Amino acid sequence: MVNNKCPICEITKHKDKLIYEDQDIVAYFDNLPYVKGQLVVAPKHHYVIMEQVPNKILSRMFYVSSLLSSLLYAALKCGGTNILINNGVLAGQNIDHFTINIIPRYKDDNLDLKWEPKKVDRNYLSSLAEDIRMNFIIGDDPSITKYFERDETENKSVNESISENDVTKQKTSSYDKGTSKQHEQQGIASKQEGKQEDKNKNINIIDKDYEKESLNRIP
Repeated sequence: MVNNKCPICEITKHKDKLIYEDQDIVAYFDNLPYVKGQLVVAPKHHYVIMEQVPNKILSRMFYVSSLLSSLLYAALKCGGTNILINNGVLAGQNIDHFTINIIPRYKDDNLDLKWEPKKVDRNYLSSLAEDIRMNFIIGDDPSITKYFERDETENKSVNESISENDVTKQKTSSYDKGTSKQHEQQGIASKQEGKQEDKNKNINIIDKDYEKESLNRIP
């Protein structure tokens, strides 16, 4: 969904302003930057805050932000970058469209993002940490919580797949030996295909890591 009144949604329509684009996200130079060369990474769909962005798109945004940060180092010879997210009005968000800002930093850029450290009650932190742990699922995907299911479509698809597998198991138990033999052969073929897919995935991961490493080596 695109919001016709949103300036960021409008930018996504102008290919000439984009320095990166894929199916879900875009990147472009901010025309009102804190520092010259500041980049913006945004989802094409109109998500207001980070908690609304599907996990797949959010992960892609951070991956692309990392690559673009490396390119800024090489192109601008800057001394560092800030990866800034203003998530919500009280956090400084002034446009109702979630973005990741990549800000190149220089010695005398006069941009001050420092804050004064304050002491905090350790008992309060312990109580808060326990409350978060109680409401957070720790597992292979720590981005999944009990209360924030960001991609309902994906979850529904997984549930349907589980249900279909249960039905298949029930049917298989009533098949004759000949059919079971056929299924066994198909299972062997599926495992072989799965191994090839895993091999291809590993190759893709290596390619991406090599791509990122190569960017870091750019003088």
